[in-house]
Amino acid sequence: MLSCTEIIKHKGKFVELAASKWLERYEANPIAGLNELLVVLFEACGVTLDLKEEPLSEMDVDDVVKELVSHVKQGGLEDILGSKQKDSHNFKENLVTFWDTIVRESREGALSDRQLMEKCMDHVIALPWYVEQLSIGCE
Repeated sequence: MLSCTEIIKHKGKFVELAASKWLERYEANPIAGLNELLVVLFEACGVTLDLKEEPLSEMDVDDVVKELVSHVKQGGLEDILGSKQKDSHNFKENLVTFWDTIVRESREGALSDRQLMEKCMDHVIALPWYVEQLSIGCE
């Protein structure tokens, strides 16, 4: 099974389905669903994390930044938008479609979940800081 990010990057015609399936997984297991959505957020920024010890949703934002910087220092940064792969050219549009589908389909469900919204907002607000720390980590 492809991850949501892989679908967003390479299988644009399945992005809406991937978002719908994510909502189903989230409703069945909110912690695993939140963790998956945070992974999509970081992978969209070019960093793949495999944190099996502790879910991202349970980690402090500062600890996540430390993990991201450590991963980047080890060469774990992918330039998705600058990719030469033919099927990656629509990444930005596919990512917008993914988020739009989640918003459209979950007005009464996942979007009203306070933990989901707070964790996502914490990380979205911290994204400029992530980028700054990641650029320092790359030097």
